[in-house]
Amino acid sequence: MLLQSKKELVLCADLSPDDVYFYYTTTGWMMWNFLVSGLSIGCTLVLYDGSPLRDPAFLWHLSDDLGISIFGTSAKYIDQLSKVYKPKDEHRLTALRHIYSTGSPLAAPLFDFVYEHIKKDVVLGSITGGTDICSLFAGMNTSLPVYRGEIQCRLPGMAIEAFTPSGEIAGPNQPGELVCLKPFPCQPVGFWPLDGYGSQEAVEAAKVRYQQAYFSEFKGVWFHGDHVMITESRAGNGGGLVMLGRSDGVLNPGGVRFGSAELYDVIDTCFAPNATHSAHTIVDCLAVGQSLAQGTDERVILFIKLLEGEKLTEELERKIRSEIRVRRSARHVPSKASSPFSSSSSVTLSDNHTPHLINVDGYGDHSVYGRLFRWTTFRTH
Repeated sequence: MLLQSKKELVLCADLSPDDVYFYYTTTGWMMWNFLVSGLSIGCTLVLYDGSPLRDPAFLWHLSDDLGISIFGTSAKYIDQLSKVYKPKDEHRLTALRHIYSTGSPLAAPLFDFVYEHIKKDVVLGSITGGTDICSLFAGMNTSLPVYRGEIQCRLPGMAIEAFTPSGEIAGPNQPGELVCLKPFPCQPVGFWPLDGYGSQEAVEAAKVRYQQAYFSEFKGVWFHGDHVMITESRAGNGGGLVMLGRSDGVLNPGGVRFGSAELYDVIDTCFAPNATHSAHTIVDCLAVGQSLAQGTDERVILFIKLLEGEKLTEELERKIRSEIRVRRSARHVPSKASSPFSSSSSVTLSDNHTPHLINVDGYGDHSVYGRLFRWTTFRTH
């Protein structure tokens, strides 16, 4: 893992002992390891124990006071910040040169927010990897340009591709499953217990679980469980990555596969509270697939959460359908939109991206593959 972190932080991110490095993370998240690896370079680390949301200005005051040059956070934080605060208006941020984002896809409009309302000349490093590998498959590179809505590039030593369902490499700008074709330094050697650390029965069971977890989807190929698109190569980047969501939540109406993040991006662009051209504002949304015809097909249902006092009218639903059709395709248009929760609802949907059982329109329990998404509120009191 140290070899991986050196590659990521020194070769790709150009960190040095002069950097003051902050990442808002718990100690249980892999980003903690990503942060403390800065010590091996000689970086000064900034640790913060508390909520980043209670006062949206706090972390930016910290950046000014401590001269933070590398600021790491989550896409969720940037999303919530964009609705209530513009750091550029209140802070100098003279030392800030990198902003890292992970945890969930960073929507294209949030790239705009960072460059317009935080700082125009930072490297915005949207990154992706995993706790199981404790490192990155794709991420930042100071030698390459940042393209709106994309992770900059595949990282050295990570032979990742997007695979079609038949196990072939998808073409540029075509969606597929994130795989790694060759072994990499931080690849787990197996699940516990390993040979010599348990009974033979337990060791064999662990080996089976390991193979099922990573190598059962495509034989001999690491399957990471992310639905992605690798773009055509530009400016020598070899193709950037667009994260489309978790593979276990890919929507598949009429046999057309797409990630729920493709719908969320449209909602964020056109109907979010900071989308000035929309009369109605959507606080959040959740796209799920409901199985039909004994599992041979599915329809997409879009649950939305509106600002207090707003209602899901036929006109608003028509606008949602129209924007999705124009910005994506007719196949992306949800079969139904529903607003089952009020804006004051305490329900919180996290970025776990795992299948759930819910009751949809009174049809009983259905296996719903969708994104547990961002229904949290910014606490400013």
